[in-house]
This record gives sequence, C-alpha cells and structure tokens, in this order.
Amino acid sequence: MAEKNEEISEEEEAMPLPTQELPEVLVEDIFLRLPVKSLLRLRGSAFYSVDLDACELQAPVELELPPLEPSKRSDYGIKIGGSCNGLLCIYNSMKDTFLWNPSTRRHRRLPSSPINCPAERERCRSVNFGLGYEPTSKDYKVVRIAQFRSDVYRFYSRSEVKVYSLRSNSWRKIRYKTKGFLLSIDRSGVLSNSALHWVAICQQPVIGSSFIVCIDLKDEKYRELPLPDSLDTRLVNVGVRGEQLCVLCHYAMDRVEVWVMKHYRKRDSWVKEFSIKESVIGSFNDITLECYSKNGEFILLIDFKALVLYDPSGGSARSLRNHCAPNMIETKIYIRSLVPLDSKKKRKKRRRKSRKQRLMLDEQCSKMRKMN
Repeated sequence: MAEKNEEISEEEEAMPLPTQELPEVLVEDIFLRLPVKSLLRLRGSAFYSVDLDACELQAPVELELPPLEPSKRSDYGIKIGGSCNGLLCIYNSMKDTFLWNPSTRRHRRLPSSPINCPAERERCRSVNFGLGYEPTSKDYKVVRIAQFRSDVYRFYSRSEVKVYSLRSNSWRKIRYKTKGFLLSIDRSGVLSNSALHWVAICQQPVIGSSFIVCIDLKDEKYRELPLPDSLDTRLVNVGVRGEQLCVLCHYAMDRVEVWVMKHYRKRDSWVKEFSIKESVIGSFNDITLECYSKNGEFILLIDFKALVLYDPSGGSARSLRNHCAPNMIETKIYIRSLVPLDSKKKRKKRRRKSRKQRLMLDEQCSKMRKMN
C-alpha cells in the first residue's frame, strides 16, 4: 500500500497546475472527490464517461482523445484494447496505438511494431489486444495477438504475439501456439492473476468447442486453462468476478450460466455460482459481465449496446438507462487514477517545475497577507 501511495504522490507532484490560480493541494482535493468507478462508452469516434453510481441520472461527459491519426480503413474506427488501473489502451491502426489516462489527460503513443505475415499467401485477419499490470516488475504491459489466415484454406493458421513494456517502452515477440484455434475477434484480454485471458474457439480436431488461452505477464508465456468438465463449451465469454476468473456460458433460448474458478489454474475449482434465465433478461446474441456491485448485483452488457442490472439473489433484472444510445459499440469499466505515463526523467523535471510554482504561490500569498 505504501508503494502505491508513493507512486500517486510522485504523479501529483508532476502534474502541472491547471491554471495559475489553483495550488496542487486543491487539485489533489478535486481528484479525491472524483467518483472511483466510471463507465467508459465508445460511440463512433467519440468516448463518453459516466459515474457508475449515477449512470442513470448523469449525462455522460465526452472525453478529449489523444491525437489518433485517421485510419485508412473505413471499417476500423477507434477501439479499446484494454483497461487497467485507470489506464486505457486505444488504437485505430497497428501504427497508432496509445496508452491513455483520461483522468490526467496524459497519453503515450506506443512505438510502431509491424505485423509480419509468416507466409506469402497468408494475411492478417484479426488482432486482439490486452492491457495489464505486472506487480513483480511494477510494469504495465500491452499484449497484441495477430492471427493469420491462408488465402487457400479457411482456417486461421498461425499467430504472432508481441508484448509491449511501459517501463522499457519497447515491444518483444514471444513464442505462442500457432495452429488449431481462433480467438474471439475484437475481444480485449481479461486481466486476472497477472495474466490476460481470451476465449479460444477450436478449429481442429473438434470445430466449435472452446477453451481459455492466457498470456502470463510475469514470464510472458502462453498457457491454456481448462473449463469445467460439465460445461457446454461452445458459447463462452470470459470475465472477472472480484479477483477470480469467471466464464459465462450461453445455452441458447434457455439460460446463461456463470462459473467461477475459485483457485486459479485448478480445473476442479470451477463452481457454478448462478444461472440467468433468458426469459428474465431477454433474447440476445452476445453477453459479457462488465462489473459487479458491493451488494452482489451485476452489470451485464447485452449485444454490445444494452446495459442490464441483474440481481442474482432475487433473480430479477432491469435495463439501465443508456444516455449514449443507440450506436454504442464498446464499453469498459475504468477506475480514475493518477498513474503516470511519463518517463522518470520527465516526472523529475515536472516535479522541479511544480515545486517552483508552489514556492512562487507561497511567496505571493505571504505578500498578500503582509499587505492586509
């Protein structure tokens, strides 16, 4: 806890004064009054933020984006590659990827790292991102998985995985299982136990069955996680229930089951927490668990646009008012923070500037008191 407070304190010192009239103690007080959890919603090329505690009462606030270059592909648009400790990974092309802290309005453009097709007749057909924090090295990392498909065969044949380190500001290619499955397209990795997780769909030998793949941020190795033996593994989404990994399995026209892995990477630790009848939340094609409240309620995202509050104790659900409707395509939960994105050298320079500003402000206040 002391280390975390020290990191925040450094960034608070490094922050420039918003105006010449606001001392940093006041800026700090303003940040402390901000709501902890916010809902970030993406509509077209605009981002909107709203406090989760008042999402039905407040109008969302449009956020100022980093200077993303226009994508050459009309179908691409801006996408969210992950959310962790108040930082967001956003991108609209492989050459234009950012880490961004909406609270401090600071950003860092990641160095370009081209995708290399493994063979002449293969093309990159999908790219998945993930963002997470590795506590041992105290480093934020971005994982990028590019999947290739042959022009001849319809199966996805190979993958390329690269990991970006904020500490070193560089990418590194890692080994990765290359054949036999496809990650759910455009899904960002789910962070749990210092690893990023995706649902993978088998293409061979059993087409359509699912399992979980993960990239451990500590050793940067690929692993596969087993699903419960009794689970129908064809329609699954992965999420987080507290600190524990969970999966949602959709049995069409019937129910959604929520399973939680009580002990990480232990197959026999999967426990079915509850089922949601489709008659309660309505029919849908896609469902994800966005977050849960202290009183045990869950916020579910239905078909990428509708937010539903579900109470497992009473088996009831209701739709949350959506101020950003109707064209939402992505939703992320983020916690407002002061996590820095600058290098240590820049932070030291800002701290010196900040101290100088505080001294000047103190001198001005002292002169005013003497005059009075």
